[in-house]
Amino acid sequence: MKRSKTLALGLMATSAIALTACSDDQIESKSYRDVDSCIADAVYTKDQCEGSYQTAKTFDELSGPRYDTRATCEGEFGTSRCTERSSGGVSYWSPFLQGYLISSLVNKATGGPELHSRPYYSPRRGGYYTAYGTRVNFDSRGASVPRESMTATSKPAKVQTRTSVLSRGGFGSRSGSRSSSSWGG
Repeated sequence: MKRSKTLALGLMATSAIALTACSDDQIESKSYRDVDSCIADAVYTKDQCEGSYQTAKTFDELSGPRYDTRATCEGEFGTSRCTERSSGGVSYWSPFLQGYLISSLVNKATGGPELHSRPYYSPRRGGYYTAYGTRVNFDSRGASVPRESMTATSKPAKVQTRTSVLSRGGFGSRSGSRSSSSWGG
């Protein structure tokens, strides 16, 4: 009797874990600090590592977090962890990339594999987040993020002020409703 209860509980737990994994639509990714660490891992070719890094960097430049002042950016990411940038005549402050994620997804048109890469950041309060403020989860196999974090198209990020950061609750937090918009924009 005890063994059958243990077996039944084990099957129920396994089923719950499997259902959770499906419902979250999490995808596995590899995480790298830079191109050299990607090449050293030997999962991807040198060209794939370099191309994925460039894609993540371009995504960062267009869709990464933006702040109106150095103090606001450093308040979220820490001292000396932000850089001044400009786009379209507008200056703003952005955090440095902490690394980038690579996922191999199925291309719907060809049915073959297609690499997707995105940058991630590390706020002062801990953890790692994508450009859209989605938490990156790490485990022994690598990293996982919601599918939309790796497939969403880049769009210009809104420059955040101290007031908008405070109203949102800080980097990676969301105000009342869930949105896929970039940094409260």
